[in-house]
Amino acid sequence: MTDNADPLSPPPLKNDCFALPPGVNWTPVNEALDLLKARLSVVVQAENLPVQDTLGRILAAPVVAPRSNPPHPNSAVDGYAVSGEAIGSGAQVVPLVDGRAAAGQPYPHE
Repeated sequence: MTDNADPLSPPPLKNDCFALPPGVNWTPVNEALDLLKARLSVVVQAENLPVQDTLGRILAAPVVAPRSNPPHPNSAVDGYAVSGEAIGSGAQVVPLVDGRAAAGQPYPHE
């Protein structure tokens, strides 16, 4: 940052929130899992404990829930949505609007 830069000025918005720096690529999931499996090892013996005694412990096997919670398909995320086409360059003021948009559905109050 230069001495003249406004520290309160936000960085420019980008069209791709998943953009990586040049020369950096995503690792495919299966490759990442294989790397993890190859590099992880047990650091102590495994033991069975009541769940209330497991704070700070590492699981030795998967835990499977007996039912879904919530008991129906749901994907909820708190956040903000900004249309890149709706804004120009330079500093931006984005008004916040209360509302709810279901996953895969357009916001109904435009």
